[in-house]
Order: sequence, then structure tokens, then C-alpha cells
Amino acid sequence: SATHREEGKRFSQRDEQLLEAIADFTAIAVQNARLYQATDQELRRRVQELAAINELSRTVTASLDLNRVYNVLVAQVNKQWPVAAMRLYLLDEKSQRLHLHTRKVTDTGPLSITHGIIGRVAREKQVVIANDPKNHPDYDPDIDRFDSVDPETLAVIPLRIQERTAGVLALFNKSDGPFTDDDVERLVAFAYPVATAIENARLFAESERQRAAILATSQTLT
Repeated sequence: SATHREEGKRFSQRDEQLLEAIADFTAIAVQNARLYQATDQELRRRVQELAAINELSRTVTASLDLNRVYNVLVAQVNKQWPVAAMRLYLLDEKSQRLHLHTRKVTDTGPLSITHGIIGRVAREKQVVIANDPKNHPDYDPDIDRFDSVDPETLAVIPLRIQERTAGVLALFNKSDGPFTDDDVERLVAFAYPVATAIENARLFAESERQRAAILATSQTLT
């Protein structure tokens, strides 16, 4: 808007044309500034995400200790998503059951993959986002709850190594709104190094068991 500096004078047609031209250039400048700001914010967010994934990947390659990887995973999830809880489930291929992994114990009671949203993800190897999980057709309160609480939102990601499923990552109750497609994209990026870590830890533990068995056999023979 513009106000004439001299009382009683009116804007002429030329003044209107000049102001319209100024307004057009201003609109372009404002839009460019907004686009730059949005692009800059998105770039910063992507850099932070890549840094988190790189840190997780470094831990994967540097350690065969699943507990250490789990601790880094918890820290990075807390940085990237404001969620009430995160759960990591490991899949036992022989029994086809999921075991909850925590810092202290690996097994707090197996879960069947034939029930629940979490079971479906482990079974079908597909991401499931449930922003109203209690009304989801696969919801099972015996499997999909956390700390005996019905979740308000739930994101479940399969941890895949080629055609195998090493486990499932579940995030509960995102505090800043529903889970989005952007969340899915970022979670899938997180899932690969976690799945790799689980597989490396499993192979290492298996090789250690085989080595111990060979040593025990050799000692018996001697």
C-alpha cells in the first residue's frame, strides 16, 4: 500500500502503473525468498538425516556387538522422531517368532508373526503406517501395544537383508502429528544399516559357536 505524501493530491494513472510494476517485482522477490528459505531448510534436514545414517553405518561396520548398535539406533531415532517408544524385534527364522531386543535382554517372550501389525510386517516384508492402529484390521493388543498402552500412531519397518527379514523396527506415538510418507522414506534408510548389523552379529555369534564346538571336539580327541 502507498499513501500520498502531500495532502489533497491524488495518484495519477502513471502512479498506479508504477506501483503495479513495483508490486509485481516485490511479489517475485518474496516468492524467491520463500523458495530459498524452504530449500535451505530442506537441505539442512537432509544433511542431518545423512549424518545420522552415516553414524549408524559407521557403528555397524565397527562393531559386532548388537547392544552397541542398538544404543546408537535409540539415540538416532530420538533425534529424528519425537516418539513415545521404539521397539526392535529380532526374527528367529526357525521358530518364525519375534523376540524383543533391549539393552539388557534379548528375549522377553516371543511374538508370533501370524498376528498383529508387527507380525504382518515381519511376514510380508512391507512397511505399515497406522495413524489409527486400534482400528487397523491387523491390530492385535497382545502384540502391537507398548508398556500395556494402546498406541495412537504406529510405524513398523521390516529390517531386510536381501530376501531375508532380520527383524522389525516399530515406532509408537509420534508427538508432532501422524506418520507421513517422508517418515517412511527416512525409516527405510535407517532400516538397512540396522538389518546389516543384526545379520553381522548373528553370523559372528554363529561362527563363535562353531569355533567353540570344534575346540571342544579337538580337546576330547586329544
